[in-house]
Amino acid sequence: MAETETVQSPMQENCKAGPSKQELSVSIPCKQLAFGTEAIRHGGKDEINAEMINTLPCLEIVATNSVGVDKVDLAKCMQRNIVVVYTPDVLTDEVVDLAIAFMPDTLRHISAYDRYVRQGLW
Repeated sequence: MAETETVQSPMQENCKAGPSKQELSVSIPCKQLAFGTEAIRHGGKDEINAEMINTLPCLEIVATNSVGVDKVDLAKCMQRNIVVVYTPDVLTDEVVDLAIAFMPDTLRHISAYDRYVRQGLW
């Protein structure tokens, strides 16, 4: 049976001396991110670009709560073996529900009539 070997980048070697695991929001300016940051929870607003990734030698995972990864530099993450996870199809059912709910409303002007009645104009 062959042995499994874990390969670390030179940047990850420096992490051993850094602080313990931390998770910081991307909204914190890049210069303020801690040296030992291993994970980023990304809200989708700011970009996780190559500059930010280069300042985080211990980074192992980027988790974004969005349906895409447009704001994450995937090429840089792949180069550094950083795992990127996201939430595809998280709102698909809800969007369909709303679209179907709006069909009769649009066809019969239910919301407009509701506002009209609530304003006492009938």
